[in-house]
Amino acid sequence: MTRRLSATALRQKGIDALKRIAPVRMRRRLVRLRLRLRRVTARFRILPTFVILGGQRCGTSSLYKYLGQHPEIAPSLRKEIEYFTIDYGNGELWYRAHFPLALRRLISRLFGRSLVTFEATPDYLFDPRAPERLQRLLPEARLIVLLREPVSRAFSHYHHMARLGLDDLSFPDAIAAEESRLSGQLEEMKEDPLARVLPFRRYSYRTRGLYA
Repeated sequence: MTRRLSATALRQKGIDALKRIAPVRMRRRLVRLRLRLRRVTARFRILPTFVILGGQRCGTSSLYKYLGQHPEIAPSLRKEIEYFTIDYGNGELWYRAHFPLALRRLISRLFGRSLVTFEATPDYLFDPRAPERLQRLLPEARLIVLLREPVSRAFSHYHHMARLGLDDLSFPDAIAAEESRLSGQLEEMKEDPLARVLPFRRYSYRTRGLYA
């Protein structure tokens, strides 16, 4: 068991090192290439045992990384699959391609070990389209939600958007503009269930903190 943990930790260190030196665009291309290859065997892959729903900027990336180091937990191909929100139109086989083969779980059982898999998409907590879709495909899945004090969450969210060059307003101005920025977004989702609604996802600094 200790040896397996060490190997998993070493693999994670390698991934972390690659992330530091490889451009984001290159990493995304590699993920898309791997996903394309895995779709051939998608029907033979298992669905997640549990899902981390969010919220955004609440530690989901760290939890995804920590859980993925356990020898009996297989993380999804990438952290935020976004299937139950903006990529639902890609279909179930596309979603399954992100997870391990059923054969891998069978082999684990033969050696007296269990194997579970999971993903983590913070938008599932916020997007009103996600609950019904998730319940339909994963009715038995356990759900994990991380929350954070709403003001610090909003401030972290804002700085994340600013670092990405997606918001050039000051934080107070962004809060003041949020209502107008999000206006009509819910209606757009009702009219088009596959709408990407970028303002809804990017500029919902205050609204995402209304957890109830």
